[in-house]
Amino acid sequence: MPGVAVLSASRVIAWGRALREMVEQAASFQEAARSAADHLLKTPWNASSGAPPCTLVRMSRSACPDDLPDSARDVVIVRTAQGRLPSEPSVGNCSSSYFEVLPCPEGSVLSFGGAVSDSEVFTAAVVLSNPVSEVTAKRFRAIALNLHLGLLAHFPGGTAHCLRETLTGELLSVLEDDLSSTDAELEFARDAVLSREKELREEARTVDTLHQVGRSLAAELELKKVVQLATDAATELTGAAFGSFFYNVIDSLGESYVLYVLSGVPREAFSKFPMPRKTQIFGPTFNGTEIVRLADVTADVRYGRNPPYHGMPEGHLPVRSYLAVPVLTPDGEVLGGFFFGHPEPGVFEAKHERLATGIAAQAAIALDNARLYELQRDAAVQLQRSLLPTIPAVEGLQVLSRYLPAARGVEVGGDWIDLIPLDAERTAFVVGDVMGKGIRAAAVMGQLRTAVRAYAITGLGPAMLMNRMNALIGQIAPAQLVTCVYAVLDRAEGTLRWANAGHLPPALLSRTASVRFLDERLGPPLGVGPADFREQVTRVPPKGSLLLFTDGLVERRDTPIDQGLRNLAEQLATIRGEPEEAAAKLIDQLTGPGDHDDDIAVLYVGFDR
Repeated sequence: MPGVAVLSASRVIAWGRALREMVEQAASFQEAARSAADHLLKTPWNASSGAPPCTLVRMSRSACPDDLPDSARDVVIVRTAQGRLPSEPSVGNCSSSYFEVLPCPEGSVLSFGGAVSDSEVFTAAVVLSNPVSEVTAKRFRAIALNLHLGLLAHFPGGTAHCLRETLTGELLSVLEDDLSSTDAELEFARDAVLSREKELREEARTVDTLHQVGRSLAAELELKKVVQLATDAATELTGAAFGSFFYNVIDSLGESYVLYVLSGVPREAFSKFPMPRKTQIFGPTFNGTEIVRLADVTADVRYGRNPPYHGMPEGHLPVRSYLAVPVLTPDGEVLGGFFFGHPEPGVFEAKHERLATGIAAQAAIALDNARLYELQRDAAVQLQRSLLPTIPAVEGLQVLSRYLPAARGVEVGGDWIDLIPLDAERTAFVVGDVMGKGIRAAAVMGQLRTAVRAYAITGLGPAMLMNRMNALIGQIAPAQLVTCVYAVLDRAEGTLRWANAGHLPPALLSRTASVRFLDERLGPPLGVGPADFREQVTRVPPKGSLLLFTDGLVERRDTPIDQGLRNLAEQLATIRGEPEEAAAKLIDQLTGPGDHDDDIAVLYVGFDR
């Protein structure tokens, strides 16, 4: 189906002037008519239209009145291969000018002309292959008037001068009318552009927000953070007064239960209400069968049909606009549902539904990943804890021990601590770290822990034990590096003997809470090759204590180990009063939940003497 012939406002003035000048410069009326017809036939109406819309142009000159025979006329006709004048247009009369649009089955015919002298008129018919709009027809009227003005140059005399003034006035009137209409169109177009620009900016912000939400959800593996992040984002984007996310959780025993998070209101706002049931309103969401969007939930036939409330419970936040979106995994498992409310009716539109659905899809993947991560992490932690020894109680010693897996990742580490009673007065302490992560690191750690216990019970001193361990690591785990400290406290002598294989130095605390790191003559890590480890000895302060730890306690991504050790010394120096109670509080503070990348193992021993 052909389009509509369009003549732009910017094209009218330039094209009309060029056509008038070309006609004025022609040698005769006949040459002017032929040039004008050819020009009209071959010229596109605007840059984007492609081919010219004219298929035929017919121009003629005749005496006035117009009832003379054809032999009295001077006629010029120009055709295309397919062009054919559908009907004979009116020749016109001796009026200054005329312009009309004639009916045509396949397009339009523009018929125009008028007087060129006291006794002669010219007529023109332009056949278009496409229909012409009213606006375009009015604009072509300016082209026709320019052509008429150009032809007057070939009819000198007073009458032509008067006609020129009249036609010029008509041309100015046509251009002014078009300018006014163009201004209105431009204003309308400007408003439309501004409105569309606003929509596009809002859409861009929405897309950017969804992208950011998607990235944040994809990077988060902690279940509680995933559900809160998704709920906050969806509540903000939908414009809800408050939003909630009820989600299903399966514990380590396989029991399933429902939890929820809120956004926009404090949790206390819903704490006194029971969990929602699969009522006629809530059921489609919890079943994962339907998205429910209601302009006024109180007007819905399903509202208020479930006892004991028959509507909102007393004290519930007011809800008129209601939107609920199920959260489904790609394979259709229902993980929960988003619920949004607003006290005003008609707030949620189709775009809000799309936004909530998009976040629900992202949340489903993130939630599924977080659940899988927690299952794997729980299994890894259980494996790690099963490989760690049970620290025994020793009379005369206050012993505290802590082990925390890394805050990131699911692979087990190779950190361990141990306490080995040797006899009534002597007790051995061990801290070690098998470098790397995974089952191999944990397996090596388990073998080394057993070997240390066996060597310790045979009475080997710290240096000899380290030499034996270095030989052993080369056999059971070649190319595996291990750091370790083995220390023996002799309470009868009041001494501490130790050897260090590349590990962070233990901290020795006095009763006055002064801190000394036992960093003399550190040996290389176990597994780097032949080494001769040396035993160190020091007096233990009365009522003092010893802290052994792995690097996860002091090393962070933004904190070098040296700075971490200085920070630890400052915190240990704060232990006052009852050492055991103060130490327990400090160790819990040091090893509390945090953003640590590595496992943390800590052994604290207080001495009675």
